Amino acid sequence: MTTDDLMDVRYNDDYAESYTNGLEYATIEVKALRKYLHRWFPFAQDAFVQFDSNADFDLFEFKSGLARERSGKFAGEEWAEKYGAIIMPEFLADVSLMASKFHVPWGVMFLRLREAHVVVIVDDSYFAMKKEIE
Repeated sequence: MTTDDLMDVRYNDDYAESYTNGLEYATIEVKALRKYLHRWFPFAQDAFVQFDSNADFDLFEFKSGLARERSGKFAGEEWAEKYGAIIMPEFLADVSLMASKFHVPWGVMFLRLREAHVVVIVDDSYFAMKKEIE
């Protein structure tokens, strides 16, 4: 899925699920993860920024913690601070929580928030909740 494809959100899309599922395949090497996060930038800018600003990014440490988190065990505070935004970007999580609250698919919630101007495009490059940029 390209960045352009991502911008075409449909009602039944679940970008939070798509992002987290794809993350598994993007962790083959650091270059692949960087490319993956760059592609998801419009919806996961905090993940890209966290990855990009982490000069000592350790792929083994990241994958170990990710496996631990996915097995239902907490990977630790230090790991969460270092990699938390990468495993679940804030924007994707916010839309997911609202979709869950109203029992609608992620895509329906995202599109409704766009129609209501609650979700806006910042600097022609990424989506954000309006409250976050005021």
